[in-house]
Amino acid sequence: MTTIPPKLHFPYALRVMRAGHAVRRVGWTDRWWIWRGGIVVQVEAGEDNRPVQSTDYDADDLLSWDWTTLPVDCELLSKEPDMQELMTVRPYDGLPDSADPLGLGCNLPTIESIKK
Repeated sequence: MTTIPPKLHFPYALRVMRAGHAVRRVGWTDRWWIWRGGIVVQVEAGEDNRPVQSTDYDADDLLSWDWTTLPVDCELLSKEPDMQELMTVRPYDGLPDSADPLGLGCNLPTIESIKK
């Protein structure tokens, strides 16, 4: 089974977006980024989808290692990550074959669930 680590660095998160998943920073509870038509789009509860703009992020966002595909209430995110696991750069070999790729009861969100 293909799995996605619970916390990602931005280049890996970008690859995951390009494969069709929504990503967010662990601290972001109301917005996600998705890849559509070659651009990164921000999906925010109660707002229209729009391309990400330079005012939506700063250098710390792009250098952080806490990007995730997991929902806000996922218990796994509250645990300290294994730094060796986070620093392991692995190829992304396609989409997970499960809505819960880590088997933790934390389903990958759909765009519809983000917009609620």
